[in-house]
Formats: sequence, C-alpha cells, structure tokens
Amino acid sequence: MTPVLVFSILFFGILLFVAEVFLFPSGILGKVGLITTVVGLFFAYKIFGFNTGTLCLFGAFIINGCLLYFGSDRISKSKMAMQQTSDGKVNIFSDFGLKVGDKGITITDLRPEGKAIFNNDKITIWSFNGFIDANEAVEVHQIKDNKIYVQKV
Repeated sequence: MTPVLVFSILFFGILLFVAEVFLFPSGILGKVGLITTVVGLFFAYKIFGFNTGTLCLFGAFIINGCLLYFGSDRISKSKMAMQQTSDGKVNIFSDFGLKVGDKGITITDLRPEGKAIFNNDKITIWSFNGFIDANEAVEVHQIKDNKIYVQKV
C-alpha cells in the first residue's frame, strides 16, 4: 500500500466527517467516516511506523475535534436536533384528597388499571382484586406506592 493511498483513506474519512457535520447530520456518514479514519490510521501505523502513525493520529484528532467544535452550532440547529426543552415532571402523585372508604364510579374497565370518577375528578386507579367493569361503584381500599387501589362495592 502506497503512502498516497494511506493519506487518501485518512482524507476520505475526514471528508465524510465534514459531510456529516456540515451537510447531512444523520449519523451514518459520521460513523462511516470514523471507521474509514480508523482504517487509515491502522495502515499509517503499519506502513510508516510508530512516529508517523502517531502524528497521523494526532492530526486526525485535531482536525476532527476542530470540525466538531466549529460544527456543533450547526448540529444543534439541525432539523434532527431537539429544539425544545421539556419542563414536565415525572412521578407527581396526587391522591386527590381521597381516603380509604371513599366511593366513586368506574368510567373504564379496570384490568387491573383504569379510570374512575371520585369527587368530580377523573383519576387513574387500580383494582385491588380481579377485574371490574365500567360503570361499577367502587370504593378506595388502600393508597400505597403512589397507586389508589379500589374494590367493587
């Protein structure tokens, strides 16, 4: 393998990385460019030896690092990047002021989870034992582990 071919492989890998960052931010070209660059570095070490291979390695890191640094603004503004922040919260539990013994009406089947109306609030509930059909009267049996368990009245 000639030195021109080794540097062509390295150049092609960097060129694919440039295309990934500035033209087509899809992830595929970047991965192919990374693989091509690694193959080029392998041949650079094999043909030129440790010193020149290490210089090629540092050169590839510097060039790709600069491309990533200067292209990160473009990547973050691409159509594939997430443009909004999520301000939702997870695992917020409200027992809606329910206590054991409160009564309500199921509006969906409980198999074992479903919805019911308690005090004019639509609440997700779980059946304590078995399935319960829609439009059945239920009462709160227990409130445990952020779940409201009911049983048929």
